[in-house]
Amino acid sequence: MLATGLYWLWRLIATVISAYSLGMAVYIVMSWFPDAYDTKFGRLLTRIYQPYLGWFQRFIPPILGLDLSPIPAFAVIYLVEKALDIIFINLIYR
Repeated sequence: MLATGLYWLWRLIATVISAYSLGMAVYIVMSWFPDAYDTKFGRLLTRIYQPYLGWFQRFIPPILGLDLSPIPAFAVIYLVEKALDIIFINLIYR
């Protein structure tokens, strides 16, 4: 019974992380379109994703005008997701 609850919690967390990653990809692609961030949707995504990406932008300056900070941002999300996978697998299948 506990294993079933942990499994569903694990799946919920994995789904939230995947949705956050997808939303961040949409936010990044919006930078290619002029004034995309000035729409209601763009402002919403800015409020959600800029605090996280801004942390990386403070340490990784643009190179030739290209912002590479999303690369380590995605890498951190991926590593957190995989670490949680390992933790939940060990909890569920003990």
